[in-house]
Amino acid sequence: MASWHSKQKVVNLIRHTFSTTDDSGMCAAVLPDAVGACKARYFQTSSKEDTEVAEEEDSPDVCLRRGHRRRSNTVKRLDALQQQRRLLVGTRVVQWQKPVEPPDPDAFPICSFEKINFRDVDSTTSHMILDDQHYKVNLFKEYLKFDESFSPQPCSRSMQIFLPMLQDESQRQVPLEITVSRHSKVRDLIGLVCYHYTANGFQPPLKKSVDDFALYVAEETGEIDYGLPARSPMESVSHFHFPCMAMAERSSDSNFRTKKIAHAIVHFDNGECLLIDVTSPSVPLRTIRDKATAEYFAKFSIEDHKRLNYKLEKFKEPGIELSLDATFAAVGCEELYCLRENSSRRQNRPDVGRPSFVSLYETSPVDYVFQVTVVKRLRLKCCAELHISPSVISVMPTKPIEKPNIGRLAIMARRVGVPLALERPITMPRRQVIQVRRSKLKEGSEIFKLRYQRQDKELTVDIRVDSISAENIAIAFSRCSVNCDLSRQAKRLALPWSSSRSNGSALRL
Repeated sequence: MASWHSKQKVVNLIRHTFSTTDDSGMCAAVLPDAVGACKARYFQTSSKEDTEVAEEEDSPDVCLRRGHRRRSNTVKRLDALQQQRRLLVGTRVVQWQKPVEPPDPDAFPICSFEKINFRDVDSTTSHMILDDQHYKVNLFKEYLKFDESFSPQPCSRSMQIFLPMLQDESQRQVPLEITVSRHSKVRDLIGLVCYHYTANGFQPPLKKSVDDFALYVAEETGEIDYGLPARSPMESVSHFHFPCMAMAERSSDSNFRTKKIAHAIVHFDNGECLLIDVTSPSVPLRTIRDKATAEYFAKFSIEDHKRLNYKLEKFKEPGIELSLDATFAAVGCEELYCLRENSSRRQNRPDVGRPSFVSLYETSPVDYVFQVTVVKRLRLKCCAELHISPSVISVMPTKPIEKPNIGRLAIMARRVGVPLALERPITMPRRQVIQVRRSKLKEGSEIFKLRYQRQDKELTVDIRVDSISAENIAIAFSRCSVNCDLSRQAKRLALPWSSSRSNGSALRL
């Protein structure tokens, strides 16, 4: 219930309520004066003190607020209990419906189905389905994993392959573009060419075996150069850099087939690699071993009393000795490893601080080993070990020491295929060394230039070391009877202003 302190405000509210709620207009006629006019007249007849009181009573802070009746806590609790009871009961109101009667089987008579032979339908789709069913499976699908034409890598090899066995002469002049992995063999490349040949539907169809084909060097016009031997099936594709090749069938009647000579690659412990000619697949391994050791002894001038017995192993299977009576074809591998009997490869022994090789002859007791850096043009360099002895001088590449990245992010390797300054070991007998020249590169660094002869060619190796190691290397060369010449450092020409400054005089214009 509201309480009013101002009587005038109550009268105004009653007048205003009657005037607004009367639809007939009688209240408006009885009360012609507006609420504001009556209010003004009231303030004019009143005194000053009543006016001040009325103004305070009629302030905007005093307003009519209608009361809101809130629900009691008891009613709220009763509503909550009723809702909880409904949830606990969990009843559902289901409307009753009459059950559906099953259909009468007599209302739907059984129709007889007629069998239609769809094979008699002659359409384009049926022909395509029949052709797809009789499609011949590509027998060379296993070689598709070597194809990198859809995702070429930086180390992939792309080449053009001519196919002289095609029936259409116009197709013989168009080479087949092949992109193959660098680590694949020639046999894998031939299988990939056979796959594309079969997939394109060329005629005549190929034979089922990859061994019936060979890879030859060809000209840009497609002509095969039979003067060069066919590439070995186990040879890596990265070894040759011919842009154009040709795949031809191996024929026993061709003259090239009768003159074909296979090759055996024999590796030694000091890093030397020899290529031995094999005239027939039935040649025993003993003959290959004797040819390889004889050529190696003659190349490095090894004395007779230091020539020992040697055995052969597969290059990729260390520790498994091959029988010397077995034939070259029975081995099924062209890369062999030659080492002394009752010994194993040096690279498998955990020996720190020594070079990763064992010489085939007894090394001299005076053997000096130095850590050097081999440099070449284009700022190529690599870490290596320099071995100096009275009989032979060797330069062996070594792997750099990897420092552990503690608390750092792993650094990604640079692009694959970056050339090194020294990729294979270099071994030169002392009699083949022509000249050793020592020169000063800069403060605290010197360089040795080794000139040696290899197969009627003069080759050079540049070795960079610090000043302290340079003195020790020079002493080692002198003890091993190797002449080491010291080149004089070139003198710089005196500049015109350098002499005037040294004399204390100034240039005058």
